[in-house]
Amino acid sequence: MEPRMSLIKVDAQCVLGYKALPYPLTSLPTSNNSNWSALYPQLTFQQAISYLPNQWERKNKQAQIVYLSTVQPLNIIVYNDPTFTQGNVDKDIKADQLKTCYATFQTRNEVLKPLPTSMPLMDAFGSIQVAVCALDASLSSFELILPHSLTTPEWITISPPICVMEESEFWPCTLGRIVSHEGNFTKAQLKDEAIWLPKLIDLLQLPDDQRFKHAIESCML
Repeated sequence: MEPRMSLIKVDAQCVLGYKALPYPLTSLPTSNNSNWSALYPQLTFQQAISYLPNQWERKNKQAQIVYLSTVQPLNIIVYNDPTFTQGNVDKDIKADQLKTCYATFQTRNEVLKPLPTSMPLMDAFGSIQVAVCALDASLSSFELILPHSLTTPEWITISPPICVMEESEFWPCTLGRIVSHEGNFTKAQLKDEAIWLPKLIDLLQLPDDQRFKHAIESCML
């Protein structure tokens, strides 16, 4: 299967994704000058919950789930490359494949700018104000890759904690207790998802000859 690329434009005031973060949050991470240095929000609340142990591995006793919303419209490149699910493929090879595919795609989309070659990959995408959504071959698992320059208050807002969870005192990297949650937290919220996710799934199901005709999909609240 050849890699495929599409473009989605997410409007302002949209829920972009969900993220497990330390609690309390002092600041978001910044670029470490590597190709894949970025913020990786999940597209559903359930996926974000599954990443809580990462925070506990980093010695954060308490972690929170928040949602991120767009402040202004944001272009997201959707890159469907099955090699991205293969752990034995070098990260630099994956970066080169993404660059090559984007270079071709960009020439067919006037709204996109060429990717700078003198910067780490995700920093380069941030400089042209584009985020990346990378998917696996089955379309059942994908994540948003948000360049650090697009995580500023100019681009996103971070919600108050949906819930705060604490690591178990007896079993490392497992849930000990729910410290707090917003309002009347219900089971229905476990199914919350990014508002543009249905549009993403619809776009990926289009046949190839319609992908570029419908390259820009606008997701409205």
